[in-house]
Amino acid sequence: MSLTYSEAITSIETNSENSGYGTSVNATLVITQQDGRTGFSEGSFVAVENRNQLSGTFGMSFNDRFSHDGSRFSASTTDQMTIQIEPVDSQNYRVHFTLVSWGNSQYIVNMQQAAQSNMLVGWGDTIGFGEGQAIYSLALTSAAGNLG
Repeated sequence: MSLTYSEAITSIETNSENSGYGTSVNATLVITQQDGRTGFSEGSFVAVENRNQLSGTFGMSFNDRFSHDGSRFSASTTDQMTIQIEPVDSQNYRVHFTLVSWGNSQYIVNMQQAAQSNMLVGWGDTIGFGEGQAIYSLALTSAAGNLG
């Protein structure tokens, strides 16, 4: 089950206080563009900026990149991106993307907590600023090292 943003921050704070060192929350990001190209990544976020924001570095795999055996979403052809989530209010978030592999190109996607789940969702630019738009879906899950 995904966590709300505030649950993710609380999980990090609680685990940090109990263990004496910082912890993270796991995350899954899916980006699907209008042309069908899809990016997928799993990673983790740590709390930054007075523990109000989350930040992490992710390796993004794509369905239009193939491994040597013909499999999609090749782990050997990932692009690196950093993601920072900045809360605007309790339901809205400004998510900063930096495409490290693409010369540190940056863009922002405004995301909201979905009414049907705790996931953050939003529409924004495509990766690489192609035509059309992309839908972004981000799930924050149980604290790394404390899965269950």
